[in-house]
Amino acid sequence: MTRTAVKSVTPFTFRSDFQAPAPERPDQADTVALSANELAELLANARNEGMAAADARHDKETANKLTAMSVQLNAALEQLLKLAHCLDASALPPETETDIKQLLTAACAHIVNGQGDLFADQ
Repeated sequence: MTRTAVKSVTPFTFRSDFQAPAPERPDQADTVALSANELAELLANARNEGMAAADARHDKETANKLTAMSVQLNAALEQLLKLAHCLDASALPPETETDIKQLLTAACAHIVNGQGDLFADQ
């Protein structure tokens, strides 16, 4: 029988389950460890922040649309007012002038009342 010389000995940790030990990681400083609860909390925070950002963006877009519509409606009312002044300056029969004023008043009322429809979806 031949004998070989032992050059080195490595320690062995006895385990009753006979599983191989987990490999050692040389650079654990680059590793992040999270528990299931911590991961769930991070995901919930990310979801909440995402929803808040989406809601804020939607609110801003809606406010911008409402502002643009309000500007357009005010411009329409100003044009109708200019038309009324032009008609007042012209020489029209009284019956026609009354009919035109009623039509202008109805158009203005329709525009003003229609502004409430802008907020109907809110």
